[in-house]
Amino acid sequence: MAPNDSYRPACLLVFSTQRTGSSLLCDYLQRAGLGKAGEFFLLLMRSKPRNEITPADFFAAAEMGRGENGTSAINVMSNQLAPIAEAFFGKPAYEALEPVAAHAQFIDAYAKIFGSSAYLRISRSDRVAQAVSRLVHRKSGVAHVKAGEAQRTPNHKSGSGDPVDEITGADLAHEIFRIDQDEAHLDAVLAQLDQPVCDLTYEDLTEDPERQFQAIWQFFGWGDFDMTLRTDHTKVTKTADLTVLRTKLAAYLGADPESSDADLLALCRARNAQEGHGPRSAKRTGGLSRLLRRGARSRA
Repeated sequence: MAPNDSYRPACLLVFSTQRTGSSLLCDYLQRAGLGKAGEFFLLLMRSKPRNEITPADFFAAAEMGRGENGTSAINVMSNQLAPIAEAFFGKPAYEALEPVAAHAQFIDAYAKIFGSSAYLRISRSDRVAQAVSRLVHRKSGVAHVKAGEAQRTPNHKSGSGDPVDEITGADLAHEIFRIDQDEAHLDAVLAQLDQPVCDLTYEDLTEDPERQFQAIWQFFGWGDFDMTLRTDHTKVTKTADLTVLRTKLAAYLGADPESSDADLLALCRARNAQEGHGPRSAKRTGGLSRLLRRGARSRA
């Protein structure tokens, strides 16, 4: 049963950090009749200076993600929340706010405009593999492989060498630190939302997409999911390359090449702490509710 047979949210937001399978999830969502999710807020940020963005621009972004059944779906990355919220509130006001609360209340305020909404989050259990995927993408420019063809990030300037040869163990350790920071920020933001978030992992989604969608349908009370899901997405990073880079990470950390992922992550975090990496600082001041009321009046 597709959601338009019983219930459909007017707004669907998918939250993730980079290289967690959010594009794959969005592809499945569209096939299941839930919008046409994409990174439309990111496109908005790239289209004009932030101080020129208006509430109407946010509605235009929503229209880009609207499917045939009326659901508007948008994929939101953790690292996109700051520029999006800054554009929504205005730079001076945003800089006076505590970031986690600002980002959470922006999400809720945006979703409430639509009357009904649903929140999904996808993460990746294997953070070493996620770090590899992020670095390979950054160096090669290949964002996805779909229908056997590589899809590259626009205007990306790729290096001349093999990304696997160029990536070092130190690169991987530092990228894992960045992932930890991105996921921690998303944890904090989503914990403050006005409604629950349905969580799933990339690993579970790729193993059995229909089972995961049945879990999503049950979470939101949409009844039974009885569709067969197919996708033409394939993995960007080869298994052999992942093995090579895991070995590089182990060597950098002075660990046994056969170390478990849990051990490698623990060593990464210890090394990052030793090198002085710490949590991002955040300003903590009030005034957000006043801004939300002002934004509501401007949209009325």
